[in-house]
Amino acid sequence: MGHVGEQWYAELDGLVAEFEQRWNIIVGDELGGGTHAFVAEATTRDGQAVVLKIALPKMKGSATGTATQEIEVLLAGQGRGYVTVFAHDTDHRALLMERLGADLEDTVPDVDDQIEIICSTLCPGAPPPTGLHLTTGAEKALWLHRFVEDEWNSLGRPCSEAAVRQAQAFADQRAAAHEVASAVLVHGDAHESNLLLAADGSYRLIDPDPMVAEPAVDLSVPIRGWNAALRAGRDPAAAAVARCRRISQLTGVDPQAIWEWGFMERLSTALYTQSVGTAWWPRDAFPVVEACVGVTSV
Repeated sequence: MGHVGEQWYAELDGLVAEFEQRWNIIVGDELGGGTHAFVAEATTRDGQAVVLKIALPKMKGSATGTATQEIEVLLAGQGRGYVTVFAHDTDHRALLMERLGADLEDTVPDVDDQIEIICSTLCPGAPPPTGLHLTTGAEKALWLHRFVEDEWNSLGRPCSEAAVRQAQAFADQRAAAHEVASAVLVHGDAHESNLLLAADGSYRLIDPDPMVAEPAVDLSVPIRGWNAALRAGRDPAAAAVARCRRISQLTGVDPQAIWEWGFMERLSTALYTQSVGTAWWPRDAFPVVEACVGVTSV
């Protein structure tokens, strides 16, 4: 945790008590907030179920975005599919949010239905917040260009070179296609565990990894996943293309852009998960990647 984290932890009880008073809430059980935040159930004085989140200060050298970015992005996304924010304190990196239910994966068993809900929740994208520097789609594409080759080499080249070169060609094309005027705020990690059920029956996005990019960046996430089902079919490439076209029909976003981002995301995620020892993801993803090598247009 380091000195900064230890100091934050030592002051945490006082911060919680301060926000209980300021926001007129009673804080209950702590929830799983990962290693970067205190997250707990809370209840307002009039009985409304809410969540209090207080983030750690950003650590030197951390690869994660800042808590300030998360706050600004959630505020920009109000009314556009993101979790509702009732109060915030940027100085203390604190949020008071609606309390949500189970995630999409646990509440909707059918994959096609999950994809449809993800698409409807993401679109239309919110305008980028002003005065906040976020990674652009062009920067993400160029980062992926480097990442896939570096990881491929460090892991002993677990897939074909053709797959890496296709991903890099797609990265170059998406970087060149980036347009500031038409870019939107994208969530960046809209998978089925980051959509939670709200009281009104809709789903809300949580835990953004935000960028300013073309909408296809977000739609690459449902393209990259559920590889076991694609792998089990007779023609994984045809099934992947069909999924891409379906997402395009649901959202009105260019299928070629979705396909290119999706190929990059499937390969990069397979490489990353293999590097951290998550065996099941690359086991299912690499065969689908290889089946899609040579499919350069949809």
